[in-house]
Amino acid sequence: HRGQLGVGDTIHRYEPVAIDSLDCAGVSQVFTHGDESYAIIVGTAYAWGACAGTLVAGRHIDVLCPQPFAALPARGIRRLEAQPGGTLTAYPNAAICSGSGRGAQHLPDGAEAAVEGDNAFEALHANGERHQVGFWIWGVWGDHEIDVPFQPWVTSDVRGLAVRQVAVAPSYFVVLWESGGLASWGKDKEGLLGLGDHRSYCSRARAIDLPPSCNHEGRAPSVIALQQGRSHFVVLTSSGLICTWGANSAGQLGLGDVESRSQPTEVQALRGKRVVQVVAVRDASYALTEEGVVHAWGDNCDGALGASGSIAAVAPKLLVPEAMGLRGGAVRRLEVLPSPAIA
Repeated sequence: HRGQLGVGDTIHRYEPVAIDSLDCAGVSQVFTHGDESYAIIVGTAYAWGACAGTLVAGRHIDVLCPQPFAALPARGIRRLEAQPGGTLTAYPNAAICSGSGRGAQHLPDGAEAAVEGDNAFEALHANGERHQVGFWIWGVWGDHEIDVPFQPWVTSDVRGLAVRQVAVAPSYFVVLWESGGLASWGKDKEGLLGLGDHRSYCSRARAIDLPPSCNHEGRAPSVIALQQGRSHFVVLTSSGLICTWGANSAGQLGLGDVESRSQPTEVQALRGKRVVQVVAVRDASYALTEEGVVHAWGDNCDGALGASGSIAAVAPKLLVPEAMGLRGGAVRRLEVLPSPAIA
């Protein structure tokens, strides 16, 4: 009814139908978000459906056929991603890194309001040199709706740094660089910046350090995955170790207690398990090992984590990782569904 099928009309379909207007030979990604649909074809991002006109033509209209983004570089986009809070993110290919700029920068409609006031990014209005970071955001950003993708910026020099993944919150960013390092900036009073000592504000992109216990062969660990829950973070290193930080009222950090942490702390209970994937959903965390076993911890209301042990299965909180009682063989991959549910 909003053109989200991309076939040129608003008629419902009850069986699959091809989108003839697209050359699907080069499709690398497709996904839906509400009544909008997205695709990447040979590095170009396309959108169609409800109010997609703001992305492709600068007008609040429904788009019935796929159209390329007006504000994103053609053949320059590697991946699109939907954030938990409703923000959408576009990541460039490796050839496009973070840039720089001086003085004032035009913000798309709605963004000026989003960066003013007590609950927004004072960093974006800092004086002096500003450096754009290598990703674009649009959609719901805190209490505001951003219609046109734009690149955030910081007051520290991030030129040449490529972004692998970013976690977007209403008042801060946590970034995973392609090099395997972590950084954060913005405003937060809950320790979610990961900088220790509950640092609440930072206009410069500051490195988030993992504990020495995660060092590999005497070198600092390389992070390969970043996951954001309701108010906690889970990261995975290339050597299969997990670190967490943030709120911990439900035991979602997996550290055996309910005390919050303001900097990354290793989940010792999973050391030696060789984790290959991590997922954070609301106040729960999950880890998949290379043997295909899923471990879960955190909010276990009504046994939602599916722990196999009789006591853990009914405990309201799991403070340390417990193996899930899944049947049917080894698990290959975890995926968060829109509900949100875990598959």
